[in-house]
Amino acid sequence: MRRVLTLLVCLLLALGGAASLSADDAADTLARLKKALKKGETPRARVAVLRAVSRRASALPKTKRRAAAKRIRGAIDGEADDAVRAAMVHALARFGTATGWVPVIRAWFSSRDPVTKAAARQALLWGGGDYLAIVERLWREDESPTWRADLLLLLGDRRRPDAVPLLLKALGGKSMRVKSAAVEALEAITGQALGFDVQRWTAWWEKAGPTILLPKEESIDPNAETVTVTEKPVHRYEEPPPLVTRSLVPDFYGLKLTSKDIIFVLDISGSVGQGGVGRAKRKLVDAIEALGSDVWVSALFFDETVHMWKPEMVRATPANKADLTHFMRGIQTGRKTDVFTPLNAGLQILIRRLEQREASGEPLREAITMIVVSDGKETSRQTPPNFVADKLDRLDPAKTVVHAVVLGGQGSRLMADLARRGGGHYIHAR
Repeated sequence: MRRVLTLLVCLLLALGGAASLSADDAADTLARLKKALKKGETPRARVAVLRAVSRRASALPKTKRRAAAKRIRGAIDGEADDAVRAAMVHALARFGTATGWVPVIRAWFSSRDPVTKAAARQALLWGGGDYLAIVERLWREDESPTWRADLLLLLGDRRRPDAVPLLLKALGGKSMRVKSAAVEALEAITGQALGFDVQRWTAWWEKAGPTILLPKEESIDPNAETVTVTEKPVHRYEEPPPLVTRSLVPDFYGLKLTSKDIIFVLDISGSVGQGGVGRAKRKLVDAIEALGSDVWVSALFFDETVHMWKPEMVRATPANKADLTHFMRGIQTGRKTDVFTPLNAGLQILIRRLEQREASGEPLREAITMIVVSDGKETSRQTPPNFVADKLDRLDPAKTVVHAVVLGGQGSRLMADLARRGGGHYIHAR
């Protein structure tokens, strides 16, 4: 009977209007929320209470709203039921102010619980009202390039043009990780591909913005099947289709990185020459920072041994970009050079990636690309050359390509042969 009464109360709360609640109604709402958070009912009944409270969130006085949000925030981490945790996140989002949005944003970025993280992401993708003002405030307060870039990519996934002004501000910054995320988000929202040119983006926005900017009050509620906004039905939020970035095409030793699958194999031996390893590392970091998050990357470094960043290819997300930069700081210049062992390791990654793409049925818009950077001076050999040559000869030139970049004052027959067999370019970077 108690469960039935609770559900009936929830129904009555849900049917109520948006007018401000009386003091008694507000207190009663908080009391029922407190009871639900203490796990006094079944998970289903508690979810119903949370949804009912969230629908009346805007009608609660500010002090009661803060109190409700504080109670929910304190209960999320200790909640065992997935559905209840998700309802808690959505309830926080419905409070519509910093009281609710800040913990939702933090949960999306830092929670290790996949249910909480997914619920927070969904809530953030339909956020309206003063949501963007709160996002911009947090974006300014947290100076981490990874945090900022992730937040911008989330705005891109939201696919709403009200975020464009913030993205234009971000594009004018200094961090390439943040700027590439801003470009990617702008592409996702507008369908334009204007690269890193702030002036072109600004001019386009000044012309097109007034005609496409949505009303500030528009929002989509994941708890409802449909919601009417400015007399137009807006359906339940669906994850946007994957974006294929077009204007994030960095240059790496004269090679335009247009492929969505790139493997870097970099020589870090002392024979590369004074400053050569350092310059190569910087070029690699600059290139990867400017890639879109839809690009899959791998990087391995070699002297007499192979130093592999990741055993498999990963997306060039802000977090992975940061991780690679950290990994490279720990790599020291080696003494000897074993060229064929890292070539073999890189080719194995390339072949596995091709097999994965073919098995998944993903369209291969550009050949999977491997770029080898070395002086080509081999002083140690653990892998037979014919073993690598056989792998190269078996590659399909329509699906894979291997480029060779030679560092130093002299060319390299070994590297030239590598590019020829791999169907790629041979570049001598003096």
